[in-house]
Amino acid sequence: MNSDGELSRTTCAIMTRLLVIDAFPIWREGIKAVLSGDRDIEFLLEFPDAGNVQEKVMNHGADLAVLDVEVPMGDGFEILNLLRRLDDSLPILVFTRFPENLYGVRALKEGAAGYLTKAATSQELVKAVDMIRAGRKYISDGLSQRLASYVQGGKNLLPHDRLSSREFEVMLLLAEGMTPKEVSDKLSLSYTTVTAHKIHILSKMGLRSLSELTKYVITEKLTN
Repeated sequence: MNSDGELSRTTCAIMTRLLVIDAFPIWREGIKAVLSGDRDIEFLLEFPDAGNVQEKVMNHGADLAVLDVEVPMGDGFEILNLLRRLDDSLPILVFTRFPENLYGVRALKEGAAGYLTKAATSQELVKAVDMIRAGRKYISDGLSQRLASYVQGGKNLLPHDRLSSREFEVMLLLAEGMTPKEVSDKLSLSYTTVTAHKIHILSKMGLRSLSELTKYVITEKLTN
């Protein structure tokens, strides 16, 4: 680390095979442009298709993945979990437009090595990638405090951070106005499972009704 507290470039001198998983070509090319000045990075650009990602990791390998959880007609966290199953040592930086309060704690709970929003500067992206390449985590101060709260039992967590990944997904759909039957059809879950999730969601969040849940989601800006 130099006098300014930045990582030395020699720390990351070994070639890094970088898997970029983003639905939007302009962002894939943007990430490549920002990081292309580093000759120690080999880019494995990829569209977020679970089958292609699996083939790339299994046949070509990867040392680091930059993943956007915004996936057309799907759940980017499914890809995150797929990557973890394929190679549990593969560090993953979630790089997305969604704010930390929406998916930050969830991403780290599910094994991401860092979380960065697309409002960040190019320098912040470089810093995040370099820290993760060096075997460290990249977590903002605010997200670090929320994660610490989670580890310590969740005393200061926001109510939605207490939910499981599936409960969080169900919560957003219910808040959009979907009925439990519609949610069960969309997620291929039984009606009984969805209603059980609804009960657990309200209980964990200390809410009494779906109208209160909808108000909470809007207030916390959890909708797209």
